[in-house]
Amino acid sequence: MNELSPREIRGLYEVRAALEGLAVATIIESPNRLQAIATLREALAVMSDSQADFAQRVEADLGFHLLLCELADNPMLVESWQHLEGRIRVAIMSHDAAQLPRIMSHTRHAPIVDAIEAADVTAAVQVVREHMAAAADLYGAQ
Repeated sequence: MNELSPREIRGLYEVRAALEGLAVATIIESPNRLQAIATLREALAVMSDSQADFAQRVEADLGFHLLLCELADNPMLVESWQHLEGRIRVAIMSHDAAQLPRIMSHTRHAPIVDAIEAADVTAAVQVVREHMAAAADLYGAQ
């Protein structure tokens, strides 16, 4: 698979929003929420490396989102996300690399962790939806 259509990219990011929305809701309701927040903040710190090259930024970004699913402690959620990972990489790699550091930044991902910390499921799910919608707009643009 070398390319995804804009419609496929939108669908991909809608599914990711659903999966990662479930992840943030589950983390918020978990007795391990505070530890999960600390772990996610460590992952955010990796995204702050201004010396990271394109491949390192991609890995940090994907690693953050996979970690989000892993911290929900639901193996089917993780497996579902991993099933999409190849297509996620295709969407990212087929885009203009110059625009990607902004969307893969610490600043774009911190609101997800902040929303988990605030323990408001509705707001956290909305933050994830907005994050995925922005990615779909960027990667799905022709």
